[in-house]
Amino acid sequence: MQNQSSLPELCCPHCGNKELSPLSERDLGGALAGGIAGAALSGSLLGGAATAATYMDAQTFWLCKKCGHKFRNPSELLKEYNVFKKRAIGLSIACGIFGVLSLVLTIGMFSMDLGVIGVFALIATVIFILVPLLTFGRANKRKKAYDELISGMKRFH
Repeated sequence: MQNQSSLPELCCPHCGNKELSPLSERDLGGALAGGIAGAALSGSLLGGAATAATYMDAQTFWLCKKCGHKFRNPSELLKEYNVFKKRAIGLSIACGIFGVLSLVLTIGMFSMDLGVIGVFALIATVIFILVPLLTFGRANKRKKAYDELISGMKRFH
């Protein structure tokens, strides 16, 4: 992945036109997901609303004046990729520890014939495994979008 100083000159990745208009949009989907998670963690709707407001960052897009193609700002995609990558690494460590503890708890519950509690512990184990995988997936999605955007812009330079 490149750093921001080595980005090619900004142009439309479809037609190469350099006449672009900036657009700013709010990420409502990410805000709602963050708000739901915040409400679940804080136990209140007020906490969820505060978290949703935090997640509602404006995203910069560029609109090509020639062909009408709309695309994300490359530096923002690079920044998002780095944030998600760091978050995924941290979550992998934390979830790995809690996943092992949850698995030990699951085995203990099933061995003591406490199947219902064991099922909940098993569900927790699966969640601890899935969370880092999903976060790595979000990081890779940003990386792929960034790489496609940069390769499209390099075709015209």
